[in-house]
Amino acid sequence: MNRSFYNGVSGSKTYMTGMDTVAHNVANVNTTGYKGKEAEFAALFSQTLSESSTLPASSQVGLGSRVNATALDLRQGSLVGTDGMFDFAIAGDGWFAVKNGTQTLYTRNGAFNIDAASHLVDANGSYLLGVSANTFTPDAANPGSYRAAISEGITLTPDAATEKIFLPPLATMPARPTENVTFKANLNPTLEKGSVTLDLPADSLTLTTDTATSTATVMGDVTPSETILEPKPGQSVVVTLANSAGDIVELTTTLDDSLHFEIANADIARLDPVANGPISATAKLLTVQPLPNIGHFQAPIIAGNGEKGFIDMTFTQHLPAPQVGTIWDAKVDVLQFAENYDPAKSYDPAIYLVDENAQKVYTRLDSQTGSLTFDATGALVQNTLPPLSSGGATLQLHLGTPYDPALPNSGYDGLTTFANLPTTSHAETHDGYEKGDLRGYVATDDGTIFANFSNGKSSAVAKIPIYHFINDQGLGSEGGVYFTPTSNSGNAFLFTDGSGRVLQGAKLHSFALESSNVSLNNALTEMIVMQKAFDANAKSITTSDQMIQKAINMKK
Repeated sequence: MNRSFYNGVSGSKTYMTGMDTVAHNVANVNTTGYKGKEAEFAALFSQTLSESSTLPASSQVGLGSRVNATALDLRQGSLVGTDGMFDFAIAGDGWFAVKNGTQTLYTRNGAFNIDAASHLVDANGSYLLGVSANTFTPDAANPGSYRAAISEGITLTPDAATEKIFLPPLATMPARPTENVTFKANLNPTLEKGSVTLDLPADSLTLTTDTATSTATVMGDVTPSETILEPKPGQSVVVTLANSAGDIVELTTTLDDSLHFEIANADIARLDPVANGPISATAKLLTVQPLPNIGHFQAPIIAGNGEKGFIDMTFTQHLPAPQVGTIWDAKVDVLQFAENYDPAKSYDPAIYLVDENAQKVYTRLDSQTGSLTFDATGALVQNTLPPLSSGGATLQLHLGTPYDPALPNSGYDGLTTFANLPTTSHAETHDGYEKGDLRGYVATDDGTIFANFSNGKSSAVAKIPIYHFINDQGLGSEGGVYFTPTSNSGNAFLFTDGSGRVLQGAKLHSFALESSNVSLNNALTEMIVMQKAFDANAKSITTSDQMIQKAINMKK
């Protein structure tokens, strides 16, 4: 009968511990990252009353109950949006690693902020651990500020060394001059004819003057050349006679069938050849011939001094055109804004380009010429433009890969000369960027924290690894929402695939926190169960007491 006392006592103690566990869960129903615990009960040892191999059942009586374990409830808590830039929530299995003094702890509470030393810490001052990209270096010229380098991303390795995550409030990304510009456009190869006035070579004219009669005879021949493409009989020639005083006489004639022209005994008395001689002659041909097509484009760059500039490109179709394909004369200027145009100033054209329409003056950082040759299909076959300079930095202008049967898309990956394509559109890409100031930080779902800059660039700063354990239930609680590895949990590790590449195993959400996974409805129900079980165990104690009293009274 005494056993029933001890059974009741052990049961009461057991359910008091169970009530403590449930009450602790209820107390942390709003604790960020909290994982509830469940009390698991087990029977104490049993006493054998008699041994018999013939009985169909054993003859044993139990001696009470105990709390076998308080197991972690590892279910995912709800993700709640916040306005904290460094509030992180793990969606899936895994843990953050934090450093508290010399001890590494693990937690699901992702509420972090930047401390006075620019490190990510939680509310208790524990440092969030991550893998650094070493993006920032101190700026000697600006104490308290940092210079940032470009980092595209961070690759985790199973043995990656972790450290405090450093996020300075002041940082700049130095400018990087443009080194490569890739330009694509189509040049119109179709020639159209138009009226033009062309200067005739001086050596093609013959001038004879008669001072006695104040007359002059002018004759000449027009020969087709790279400038005069299609001279024809009947086209007009305007001859201008001038004296040393600046007086002129204009005479007009036409070409004969042999492209010869002649004006005989022209009156030049008003030129007074005796007093104001000698007389000079120039001639212009009014003709109709093919006009060269011109392509004019611009592409932005970052110059060698880190400031914005641009490439100004003019492609002029070379005439006369070859029988097959086309040739284009290229003139390329590398320009940077110097000042607003001042009409009172004189600008050296070797140094400056003046745009009077825009009222701006640009510095010529470089100027180069060359030619581009295209075949009959419109493919680029040769480019003689040399590399450019942008003021201390070499600049390579990529206008396409010359055609090579062994190279796919060669000849058509830059400038082309297709007659049926528009010539107004173009596309360009360039490397380099101007100086940028730090604008803020952002985290991606793989745990990478990027720094964003005013020049539109981003740089990876650190990556937050998500750690795992063989047995999460075996983790030891350090109070609050911190846990430490034990022999039951095993050491923390990172997931890897077959090739050894680290897999996070979960997604990281920024501007979010994981709420407690305690269900208040379940907890209140468990309270009722614990209370009723405690009452029943207490009743077994009082009932056993009454039975003993009855047994004692039986002697009387």
